[in-house]
Amino acid sequence: MTDPTIAEAVAKAQEGRALVKAEAVDQALAGLDLDWRKSSAAAVVHVLCTSPCGTDDMGNPKYLSIPQARVLAWSCFEDGLNPVKNEAWINPKTGNVAYTVEGQRKIARNQGRQLGPPQKTPVDRDFGSVPVSTESRSQVAKLKAAGFDRDYGCTCEIEVIGFKRPARYTAWLSEWYMPSNPNWKARTQHMLGVRAEGHCLETITGVGVSSDILKDEAAEAAGEALAPQIETTPGKFISLPPPSREGGEV
Repeated sequence: MTDPTIAEAVAKAQEGRALVKAEAVDQALAGLDLDWRKSSAAAVVHVLCTSPCGTDDMGNPKYLSIPQARVLAWSCFEDGLNPVKNEAWINPKTGNVAYTVEGQRKIARNQGRQLGPPQKTPVDRDFGSVPVSTESRSQVAKLKAAGFDRDYGCTCEIEVIGFKRPARYTAWLSEWYMPSNPNWKARTQHMLGVRAEGHCLETITGVGVSSDILKDEAAEAAGEALAPQIETTPGKFISLPPPSREGGEV
């Protein structure tokens, strides 16, 4: 039988912890502004940590951890992006921040680049026309096993005002196909188009996607959603210093 005194002490302790947590949340949200760049670091981190970022294989919502949220917020602040929009995400396996095509477009605008709409053209070639290498032979074998009869690709061109020639890149299945991701077969031209446009934007802005992120099969939604996160429940909020009067210290 539980001692009533002990049970009462436990209840008071739990109530106290809940109160401290509530006060920390109130403190963070007190620094929240509609312009996220004017919000306190604590407010931005709290919003990112408590906003679901997709679901796991069981359908459970995933969340950014506090360290992930800080890194994402810092990177977005530096590059003029919005961390709650589909402009950047963080790879939970490496901790690297990556940019979606939408993020690259915004960076181009922030740099003062005036871009025309991307012009995408489907292309294809015989497997015999694929440059020969150990990797390409392996890729061609995978494509044939998946039922492809040719090497399909997408050429993207983007005009940039002030430049004589458009940025141009052709993405080929023999270079980018990942058999573990069904999108590469079900939505072949979409995946190739996003990849081609991303590389065009990289030549324009100088900002691309890290190689480890490109190879991360979990990221092959190609900018359609935030990357899967490692947390399956909202992280415990850690109280940060009160917001600066000037704001924008993210």
